[in-house]
Amino acid sequence: LGSDSVTTLSGGVFTENRWIQRTLKIAHQSLGDADADQIEQILRASAAGQNTLFLPVPDAPAAVLAQKALFGRLTGDDVSNPFGVADRHSTTLTLLESL
Repeated sequence: LGSDSVTTLSGGVFTENRWIQRTLKIAHQSLGDADADQIEQILRASAAGQNTLFLPVPDAPAAVLAQKALFGRLTGDDVSNPFGVADRHSTTLTLLESL
């Protein structure tokens, strides 16, 4: 957001645009067994260097998707089972935007 400008002694102006690399933290507390398997597959693909497209609300209007979607490298903690025998798992993921 914004830009930095430098003016030389001869009056030339050099402008450098700033950028922001977004990071998204995803804390998921309610993954089923099938969902946990899919998360582990996605993490394996990310570990191999592939990027992930994250759409927080896939059926949102196109303008919202363009603003909220994030494409980048996904890292995550292990998928855990803090709820005992229940079919619920949790994990925390971090998505760093690729620029």
